Amino acid sequence: MLTRLVDKSLVVAEIGDATRYRLLETVRAFALERAGEEAQLEAAARRHRDHYLSLAEELAAHMLGPDLGDWLRRGALEDGNLLAALRWSLEADDPDTTLELASALAYYWYRTSYLIDGRPLLARALDAAGPDSRWWPRGLIARAWLDVAARASDAVEHAREAVDATEADEAELNGLALAALASAQLLTGSSNKAAEAAERAMRIFADLGHAEGAATAEQLIGVALYRRGELDRAFTRAPRKSRCRVDARSARRGRPHEGRRRGGKELCDRCSDGLPNAGRSAGTCCRVRLPRTV
Repeated sequence: MLTRLVDKSLVVAEIGDATRYRLLETVRAFALERAGEEAQLEAAARRHRDHYLSLAEELAAHMLGPDLGDWLRRGALEDGNLLAALRWSLEADDPDTTLELASALAYYWYRTSYLIDGRPLLARALDAAGPDSRWWPRGLIARAWLDVAARASDAVEHAREAVDATEADEAELNGLALAALASAQLLTGSSNKAAEAAERAMRIFADLGHAEGAATAEQLIGVALYRRGELDRAFTRAPRKSRCRVDARSARRGRPHEGRRRGGKELCDRCSDGLPNAGRSAGTCCRVRLPRTV
């Protein structure tokens, strides 16, 4: 059937890693006009939303880990469908499911920097569901991470709200909230508080055997120590694959990883990338790699 529709130019086949099929926009508009009763349209839209809710949850579950790139590419193929599902759900009378979907998508948006539209969409979902929703704690955590990515002025406040909302909840959620708080505090220069929050997150993830969460918390601790000038400890806390190849003995002897400036930006003298203390414009240094949040 699909082959016949493609032959008649009613359906477009997109060949890639997997073949995808889509309607031409003119055909899609005509089909909607002819779809019949409103109840049929609503049922189809709800099935569409539920399908992409499942995909959003899969995306959220793979935003940490070695197969991140594969899942980002899969999400990019479905951006339009994911947004259409959320926007339809926001207009439907199902605030709990809407917040579930928006909270899951937020982790994907965090990785893809979809912030200008993503943050307002999540805020609408939170407002519609309210604190009584079972998805409220997850929504607060998602909001905190998007605020961190956007470097919002209220990122610390929102992250603290997420921590408070999850302390009596599932331990993993509390760990995610604490990691968001540590990231937000690093943005404001509160390295001591960030290290404390990241240490708490680290203990939670370690107890749960959550390797990716523990690695993120460890990374945040390393950045906080680096900013406090504790280079030896920062070096040992950084993930092995992101340590600088500088002789570790030099750091232990008190010789810091000195940088130089080029174009107003402090640079690492070995990898020529931005040092963490160079300000907002700094990226990552081969010595202590920053997570995307700082």
